[in-house]
Amino acid sequence: MPYKGWFSFGGIELFNAERFYNYAPQIAPGWDFLACDECDTLAEALGDGEYRSIVLDEPSWFDPDNPDTYRFAGFLPLSIVGLTDSTRTAPVLSSTRDGGVIGRVRHGVREINVTGVLLGADDCALDAGFEWLKRALDGNPCAGCSGSDLCFFSCCPDIASGTVDPNSEPVAHPVELRWGWTTEGGRWRSGHISVQELPTIATGPEFEPPCDDTTYEVTFDDLQDGQIVDVAVVNADGETLDESGPIVLRRDNWVPNPTFRRDADLWDGHANTITKLAHEDAGQISITTDLAEGDPIATGLARAPGRAGDEWSGRVTLEIDTTSTNLVPNPRVGFANGWSVHDIQAWDLHRSTDQSFSGTYSMYAEIIGAWLVDSEVSRMQVGNEQPPFRINVNGGGDYFVGIHAFPGEDARSVLSATFYDADGNNLGIEHAAFQVATPAGVWTYVSGTVTAPAQAAYVTLQATLVTDDGAAATARYAYWDGAIVTPTGDPFVDYFDGGMPGAAWTGTADMSPSALVTDTDAEICISVGTDELIGARVTLQPGQPAEVAFTAIPVTGTQPLNLEITACGDVPAGTLVRISQAIMSRGTAEVEYFDGESEIDGYDVSWRGGPDHSRSVMSLAAMPVAVTAPDDSGPVRPQVSVLGGDDVHVTEVVALSRQVIDPAECAELYIRTIRDVTVTEGPVILERFDDDECSGRVARIEWTMTAGIPWIWRTLAPEWQPADTGQVVPAADDCPPDQGPPPPLSDPNCPQPPDPPRAPTPPDCLEDVTTYRRSTVVIPGDLLSPWENAVPIIELENRSSTAVRQARVRFYPNPLNRTEFTDLDPCGWCGEFIVSYIPGNSTMTLDGMTQRVSVERPGGQEFTADHLIYGSGGGPMTWPELSCGLSYMMTVDFAPDDADVVTTSVQLAVRS
Repeated sequence: MPYKGWFSFGGIELFNAERFYNYAPQIAPGWDFLACDECDTLAEALGDGEYRSIVLDEPSWFDPDNPDTYRFAGFLPLSIVGLTDSTRTAPVLSSTRDGGVIGRVRHGVREINVTGVLLGADDCALDAGFEWLKRALDGNPCAGCSGSDLCFFSCCPDIASGTVDPNSEPVAHPVELRWGWTTEGGRWRSGHISVQELPTIATGPEFEPPCDDTTYEVTFDDLQDGQIVDVAVVNADGETLDESGPIVLRRDNWVPNPTFRRDADLWDGHANTITKLAHEDAGQISITTDLAEGDPIATGLARAPGRAGDEWSGRVTLEIDTTSTNLVPNPRVGFANGWSVHDIQAWDLHRSTDQSFSGTYSMYAEIIGAWLVDSEVSRMQVGNEQPPFRINVNGGGDYFVGIHAFPGEDARSVLSATFYDADGNNLGIEHAAFQVATPAGVWTYVSGTVTAPAQAAYVTLQATLVTDDGAAATARYAYWDGAIVTPTGDPFVDYFDGGMPGAAWTGTADMSPSALVTDTDAEICISVGTDELIGARVTLQPGQPAEVAFTAIPVTGTQPLNLEITACGDVPAGTLVRISQAIMSRGTAEVEYFDGESEIDGYDVSWRGGPDHSRSVMSLAAMPVAVTAPDDSGPVRPQVSVLGGDDVHVTEVVALSRQVIDPAECAELYIRTIRDVTVTEGPVILERFDDDECSGRVARIEWTMTAGIPWIWRTLAPEWQPADTGQVVPAADDCPPDQGPPPPLSDPNCPQPPDPPRAPTPPDCLEDVTTYRRSTVVIPGDLLSPWENAVPIIELENRSSTAVRQARVRFYPNPLNRTEFTDLDPCGWCGEFIVSYIPGNSTMTLDGMTQRVSVERPGGQEFTADHLIYGSGGGPMTWPELSCGLSYMMTVDFAPDDADVVTTSVQLAVRS
């Protein structure tokens, strides 16, 4: 059954129930309208967005110069009769004996009766709304005597914005490998990339995504050592939209012992000035020294079995003490003193065990109520002016500050320090961190550095979480813990509170500063080398508790070298460094590690000799590499870049796309149209109602609409454009003229009177066209059910300044779905138009729904053009009806000189 909550008449929205339900409580809160026919997707289907208020939305009755229209909520339909009922009738004449005679079935005019209510805040608003309704029911003033279009939805539109149609399968579009490719730095020959300089870039032909994301799948073959490529998809401006790579198609690793499964030959630790003997201790390598702070240190390597997943590890331990002090007296919320909500009321603040960071408790802060607070989620202060929770500082000093936050929703953090002099005077605020991303549901460490003013005596920390949306803050919350203020800079660990290993309280626990005793930094260098390398790359994997950033030093070459590769990194004292792998091979691109026994997704890895004593090889398995461009990127092109190694062979490139559900396109599936509609009665006011509390005025309204064309139409989404076949055919054919049914039998002795003579044709009126150039298009039969009928809507756009004459359009039944016109009966057309004249720079529309022809000239002027259309032999043209679920072929014939200047498109409208 149709959705009766929305009508559009002559392009004007008459009523919208969802809009009415949103405006009514604002206009007349005393009235309660029951939403019996809700449609949550209506606004999205119409492209309206959320309905907010009359002034913001500007509905069709809104007049900025008439304040009364601001207080009118619209029309709510209560009853619609005759909208979709059939208008079929047939006269029946009873015989004087048995039976009778049934006349021709015909479809009469369609009458639609609408009853509903208007709502206004007062009499003036109701009167303004009624005046608007009367004008809106006049329809489109440009429609003339033929009436206007009435549009409605067949049901509430079922749409899913921005999602891929789960019922559609990806469509593969093979990309031509011979033509359409351009290269930089090399040559492209049917998929074979000949490398002349690096990088070599091959870019494929342009592809227009059909309303969908586009995924390119690129497949390679004929792998050779050192082939390194990058696969991407770029837009029309050459900007990379997605990238996969660098991809190593094949790589040899020359390191004979890449994972040290057998011995430590070729691996060593190096010292700058002194070397300490490494010894094995519980699966670790330890170095102990009594050096002074700042002296260099280096390591040696030894086999250290027993570690899970690794047989080699190293550890640097320096026994040189340094001390960092956390000046926050109560950093881990041992109890709640010293922590407070800053400058905000209506908060719930207490200790909580739900999300503890370092100890048993953390501070919990939550907004009470539902109200705006400048989009803040939480604002916490640590420290105050009263001992023992005062954070004392020295004027002019630099301080590292930090805090841990655990918000209930995604937020951004601002960490500030407020300094005070000895008398408690505020010396100003300095930001330590600003707009730091703080995701929901995890602890995030927010930190930074501040400088105390010269007069500063103590400081307080303020940590604020803010959101982006600015919506009503309902039960927003956050947990806080782990505050730190230290004059020694960023400590070696994120946080210390006197209760963690290596740290101790300098006074009363939880009420005084804490100290952390740590070791100094050191530098560790690992090297590996042989005399049989061609290029090298070293990868070191550090272990816990801290990540160590080593600098890998790539070495390239084409001849055997006596080579030693060294990688160094700064290692915090006490850090365990796990040394597990080395890669030495041709090229410089980053690759995954392989040792002949590794399992790497998508790659085949094997030894090229004996395990641990020979090199290994890795090659890409037979699988395509995929990159994807979003559907809003416009035309896109695939791109293959060769970054190193030899030539590369691309065996196949395929573009995959799947239909994406678009609200506007989806809504078109549900739109129904009735043509030539005129309001023949009303609108009239049947009753008026006033609320007892004077909070609104309601009037019950009725009107009747009549459609001269009784059909209900839906337009099919596909639009076809005939393709030029290149065929030139004679204008004359051997088809007999359509004579219609045979005339009644006549007596030769009493012949019928002769037909009247035809009206004379003005000289030079019709041009004599001897040949046509033909275009064809096949309209598939699966678009229609066997019981449905459809008519075409044809547009002929003349793009030249000169007139086009004697164009011909025909429709042929094509039950076997042939693609060549020569397979059809050339005289079997079921519909025909011959267009005698199309002016220059104009568009002619042949509308099968109204069976009218019009021409639109430059400037938007529209003219009737029914008289310019006729059939073969000067007879009447025939409007085709496509039915029975059959396929049809449409042919479009133009004079050879006109074929290149006219664009033809056809769309189907289904009637019911």
